[in-house]
Amino acid sequence: MHLLWIHALAEKLAKNRYCLAVRRSLIVISPAAVAGSFATMITFFPGLSFQQWMTSLFGASWYRGGQALINSSFSIISILFVAAISYFLAESHPRNSQGKLHPLIASFVSLSCFILLLQPFAQAEVGGPWLGKSGLLLAIITAFVMTEAFLYLCSLPAINISLLADEEESLIIGQAVSAIIPYLLLLAGCFAVKVLLHQLAVYDIHAYLSTQLSHLFTYITWPLGRALLFVLLVQILWFFGIHGNDLLFPVMREVYSPAGLANQAAVSAGLPPQEIFTDFFFNQFVFLGGSGATLCLIVCLLYIAKHKSTLRIAQLSLIPGLFNINEILLFGLPIVMNPLYFLPFLLVPALLTFISYAVISAGLVPTPSYYATWTTPALFGGYWVTASWQGALLQLANLLLGLFIYLPFVKEAEKKKETEIHNSFISLIQTADYWNTPTPQHLLEKNDRQGTMARSLARDLLQALEKNELFLEYQPQVDATGQVIGVEALLRWTHEAYGRIPPPVIITLAEEAGIIDRLGKWIIDTACNQLRAWKQEGLPSLRLSINVSVLQLYQKNLLEDIAVAIDRNQLDPHELEIEITEKFALSNDQRSLSTLEALHRCGVRIAIDDFGMGHSSLQYIKYFPVDTLKIDRSLSHDVLEDRSYQEIITSIVSLCSSLNIDVIVEYVETDKQRDLLKELGCLRYQGYLYSPALPAGKIPDFVRRHPH
Repeated sequence: MHLLWIHALAEKLAKNRYCLAVRRSLIVISPAAVAGSFATMITFFPGLSFQQWMTSLFGASWYRGGQALINSSFSIISILFVAAISYFLAESHPRNSQGKLHPLIASFVSLSCFILLLQPFAQAEVGGPWLGKSGLLLAIITAFVMTEAFLYLCSLPAINISLLADEEESLIIGQAVSAIIPYLLLLAGCFAVKVLLHQLAVYDIHAYLSTQLSHLFTYITWPLGRALLFVLLVQILWFFGIHGNDLLFPVMREVYSPAGLANQAAVSAGLPPQEIFTDFFFNQFVFLGGSGATLCLIVCLLYIAKHKSTLRIAQLSLIPGLFNINEILLFGLPIVMNPLYFLPFLLVPALLTFISYAVISAGLVPTPSYYATWTTPALFGGYWVTASWQGALLQLANLLLGLFIYLPFVKEAEKKKETEIHNSFISLIQTADYWNTPTPQHLLEKNDRQGTMARSLARDLLQALEKNELFLEYQPQVDATGQVIGVEALLRWTHEAYGRIPPPVIITLAEEAGIIDRLGKWIIDTACNQLRAWKQEGLPSLRLSINVSVLQLYQKNLLEDIAVAIDRNQLDPHELEIEITEKFALSNDQRSLSTLEALHRCGVRIAIDDFGMGHSSLQYIKYFPVDTLKIDRSLSHDVLEDRSYQEIITSIVSLCSSLNIDVIVEYVETDKQRDLLKELGCLRYQGYLYSPALPAGKIPDFVRRHPH
């Protein structure tokens, strides 16, 4: 099922800075949602025996401890929400594109205004509930309005207090001082709004909205229509980050809870229950796992999802979801403002309402008439409220139906995520390929999808190194007669999700993550050990080329690592060749140059790899300890068509010949290319014309087919 229009809407909303700020904020505050969910699950765990057992273990105060955990997470989640939304909005605001105002300042302003709006001005006002999930609506509105207003006011020269800043600390002070007047103006504006609401006798916005929404139900006398309206409103409100169950609590309290009590009284008196739509009905047959019947979605994600982040969210959500607590999924996935999940989030509870009503009306399942807490797990709850196995069977059928409806949407979400990850991966590869700088700390610090991808891969790279999941392949180097003269060791990593990771990406991540020394030592040890193994098999001596990062050249232990590897494997130093890239070779860095000179004095050969577009500095190699120069694809690929490239290669070969420097041409792929290069004086080649990189076990056969 291809939901192209939802895809298009998702892409559009993904680029909208308001939706993006809300979704990022939900993800940021998800740790509080996780903590609150588990605290709620334990505190309100169904069953008197469990409550008594906890009391025997921890004393009567354990319940207050659970409430304290809830108060430190769920009960302040709106405060966290408004601060996070404002931060992300300010960070992405066009007026703040040059970082003239720190996003934290905007975040503090919005938070202050939010707290001001919460303050009770009269005895009838209630501020506490707004701090928790009940205040999500006010948090969103406050963050949107105050952030935009604050940044606009900060852009007005007339009210801007500026300080000259000549260092980082002074810059922060200047930003803070320039925010003083806008900050005071916004607080005054919020105070005026609060006074106006007080004059209008609106002491509690949450209660006011609840009352207005509950009035909608007074005009509907058809029970099924009223129930469907209730369910749909709950889902719509939740989808936009507003606690629908809380906002519509007056409806539950005034309509459906009394109906449940009436059914209980009727059963106690030996009379048949009259009301189908009760709080028991919604809790056990509609809100499976919480609003949106998200237990169905959790099961679906566990069955289909392939990506670690999605699977972890589903796994974390499963146990709370069994007890109808779904904030982890709402905030962590997130479902809020995610158009890919809007239709099933709305459709599944509405359909379950209709089907459950039809089944109970037909007498196939007894009317819910027995008390069960809202945290009673699925299947158990259906049995308890109906005192029949049919109730449990109806819950199971509803669960399977909801899973079936969520299924195509989960597949579409996975497809969209796969595309996003693929695009981020391709972008990361392209960046790493051209990220030719010895300065670390770039990719891992990027605050975008590319940076997220890089950080994830860096963690996986460290694990792969520790678990010995990396390996080397070896590409033969041949002379004009086709004889093998050496091999280049090439790093390989097959990621479980992304397949082969290109070496430039691996090296860049290793450098920035600070593990390049460990990785480099592993490469040297593994390659030298393999060369010894080949010699023990009877192969003639081969020149082994190993690529070295410039950051390794800065470290004193590189010399020791190479010397130990040569000695341990009983190699001749001349059998080992260290390759560095042209850019670093021509950078005239004294630290790396000293290391290379020390290696050269020990007998280790030095090669300049990827020699191409830096040929303007060709004369520099006269003063550089180099034994081999490898002509890059930038010259060899188009040598047949571009005469200027032919002339450049000729000059390189001529100079290297006079300096007794070997020349190897990389990326030789055709006979015509090889023949022309031979005419230009190039007598050593490496490329697919002869062989791709091979596993170590295939090198002996290749060498024997091309006698040394």
